[in-house]
Amino acid sequence: MRTQSTATFDGPVRNRSLTINLALLTMLLVGVVGLAVLGYRSQLVRRRAEERFAALVEHAPDVVTVLDGDGCVVYSSPSGKRILGFVAVGSPVFDLLHPDDRQHVRDRFAALLTEKGGLERMQVRVVQSDGNHRWFDFTASNQLHNAALNGVVINARDITDSREMQDRLAHDAHHDPLTGLPNRRRLQERLTASLQDTPVGVLFVDLDGFKPVNDELGHEAGDELLRQVGDRLSACLRPTDVLARVGGDEFVLLLPGVVGGEDVDALATRLRVTIAAPFDVAGHEVRIGASVGLHLADPGEDPDEVLRTADQAMYAAKRGPDRPGRHRAG
Repeated sequence: MRTQSTATFDGPVRNRSLTINLALLTMLLVGVVGLAVLGYRSQLVRRRAEERFAALVEHAPDVVTVLDGDGCVVYSSPSGKRILGFVAVGSPVFDLLHPDDRQHVRDRFAALLTEKGGLERMQVRVVQSDGNHRWFDFTASNQLHNAALNGVVINARDITDSREMQDRLAHDAHHDPLTGLPNRRRLQERLTASLQDTPVGVLFVDLDGFKPVNDELGHEAGDELLRQVGDRLSACLRPTDVLARVGGDEFVLLLPGVVGGEDVDALATRLRVTIAAPFDVAGHEVRIGASVGLHLADPGEDPDEVLRTADQAMYAAKRGPDRPGRHRAG
C-alpha cells in the first residue's frame, strides 16, 4: 500500500485545476477579444456605409424629400438646397410649387395617403429662391406605415432641360420658324376645333409684289419683309383670332365667332391698307400689296373645304384687285 500526504495529493490536483482554469480564462479572453474585434469591424463597416450613403445623397443630382401626413417637409437632402437655393424643411410642399400645379398635386397627394405603400408619379414646377421655376419629375411613395421612415418619400429629379427641349420641339412642330406664327398644321387644328360649335370667318391673304423684292434685294430682305408683314397683320387681330403663315407669302386669318360679312369686309380692307403702307427693309423703302379672299364658314363645315374656298376667293381677288374676293357658305 502506497501512502501520500495531503500536500503531495493536493498539489497535482491543484495544478490541474489551475491549468484548466487558465485554459478557460484564455478561451474566454480570446472570445471576448474576438467579439470585440468583430463588433468593431461591424461598426466600422456600418459607419463607412453610412458615410458612403451620406456622400451619395449629398452629391446626387436627385432630391430626396420626406413629407409628413399634412404635406410638410420634414427632411430634404442637401442637393435640394444646391438646386433650389434654400432649405425647404418645415415648409408645406404645396407652397413650393407653381400656382398652376398646386391643386393637382394636392389631389394626387390625398389619393396617395389612402393607399398603403402606394406610388404616384407626376411632373411639376418647383419655385427657386430667385422666383424662377424648374421642372421636376416626382416619384412619391407612401411610407407612413414604415416605422423607419414614417412619411411620404419623394424622389425628385430635375428635368428642366429635357422639358424645355420638349416644349421647343412641340412649338417648332406647330409654328413657322421664320415669323414665329402658327403654321398650317396648327391652323388646321384650331380651325377644326372652332368649327365644332361656332362660325368662323376665314381670310386668305397673298402678298402682291413680293417676288421682285426677293429678286432685287435678296432672300434675306424677303425674309425680313415677311416678318414685318406678320407683325402688321398680328396688330390687326383680336385676342381670340388666329394668324398663320401657311407657306411662301401666304397668310391665313381665323376669326372665330364672326357671322357678319360687313365685319369681315372691313377687316379685309384694313389689312390691305396696312400692307400697302411702305416697309423699311435693309434701308430700302419697299411697297407691296395684298389680295384677300374671304369665306364665312358655318359650324360643322369641313376644314379642308373651308381653306380651299378661301384660297379660291383670294385668287378671284387677284383678278379683280379693286375689291377682295369673297365667298359665303350657302
